[in-house]
Amino acid sequence: MKKRLQELLSALFTLGILWAIYDWQYGGSGYGWLAKRDGVTVCLIPVTHIARERPGRLKRSIQRCITEATVFAIETKTPASEAESNDQIIALKAYQKTISDLPHSLDNDWKRVVEVLRKRFPNEKLPNTIDGKSGTLVLEILLPIYLRLLGYDYEKSIEGQLLLAATSEGSKIVALETWADQYRTLSEFATTTSNRALTEFALKVENNDIERYIDGLNYSWKIGDFSKASEIIEYNSQKYTTEALAIQMIATPRNRAMVARIDQIVDQSGALTVALGVLHFLGDDSVLVELKRLGYSIEKI
Repeated sequence: MKKRLQELLSALFTLGILWAIYDWQYGGSGYGWLAKRDGVTVCLIPVTHIARERPGRLKRSIQRCITEATVFAIETKTPASEAESNDQIIALKAYQKTISDLPHSLDNDWKRVVEVLRKRFPNEKLPNTIDGKSGTLVLEILLPIYLRLLGYDYEKSIEGQLLLAATSEGSKIVALETWADQYRTLSEFATTTSNRALTEFALKVENNDIERYIDGLNYSWKIGDFSKASEIIEYNSQKYTTEALAIQMIATPRNRAMVARIDQIVDQSGALTVALGVLHFLGDDSVLVELKRLGYSIEKI
């Protein structure tokens, strides 16, 4: 009996050691792809831009992406000079003028949103009136308020955490597009979806669908399951037409330009790690497909 007990304890100890080794190598959160060509590797990581809690320990393969690359690329970055800051301000003003000139908002929709917010957050100061403004402009005002009240923060997001890790490793931080590029795309999207976006935002607030969507994407990262993120986005796209349009009009048109920029950085600097919003990894014109067209082989990590 004593011998059998010792054998059982020894087996459990061995299993514990094996699990620790497996978890050290394969455990942790995250997913991504490696794009390889001519001996150079690009690590591509789908990210979220806001979260309510930090994503946790990175999967070892993701951590290697951060530590081994000398360049870390994101969509846009904080201006590093006065000239870049001025460019951002000019682009923002042009975008604000575009959305200010759009058709007036659906007053009942923004009032519905404010009413729901007041019920959920009775002590918060909210706009009393946004009459006569476009649906897009109303959304620009209300969405940040809503996300802040729910506790969302960029620094807790996957991108925020990866950027912090890359900075601590001394990586060079570069942007794949300018603010003008991004605001130009947002202007086209806003022109198409102005009041529809506000109407659907009201429904999302009432149904708690915004937090369900964002938290779901962050959870899919935590468990390392990109297919779960794809399912969440697909469901949202079927439920809300503006979500489907966001993929078609905001993500997809920028993919080819950003991949061209990635290829340019590879020529200049070699290996790099790229963090892009999850939407850029979906569809027939995703960044992965565009990289394949340039001769890169793709493998999942």
